[in-house]
Amino acid sequence: MVKKPVLTDSPDQLSIEEKTRVKAWCQGRFPRKVRHLGDLWESCRDWHLGKGHQRANWEAVFRNWIRTDDRFAKEKQDKNYNPYANETPQQPRPKGKADLIPILDIITGGKKE
Repeated sequence: MVKKPVLTDSPDQLSIEEKTRVKAWCQGRFPRKVRHLGDLWESCRDWHLGKGHQRANWEAVFRNWIRTDDRFAKEKQDKNYNPYANETPQQPRPKGKADLIPILDIITGGKKE
């Protein structure tokens, strides 16, 4: 019988052993990121806490966060980078006063000024 992993909330900090392993891993793959590991951990932790995520291995989650951060940084360097490319388009904004009349009626309760 296979044991299910124990899921936990994000810890305030990784253990000293986990930090050491992540730092060594990062030095080999993403040396530019080593100086920013503290900030990266804070953003990783806050994001997962905000979403209410629980995970079995926070060291692995953090390594994945570092890989993703590096990929996003490379995409931003691309000349055609568009951070809104995957968003759903919104309805166009009103252009003239005639387009605003329905909105003004809602705001004023239909009263003419």
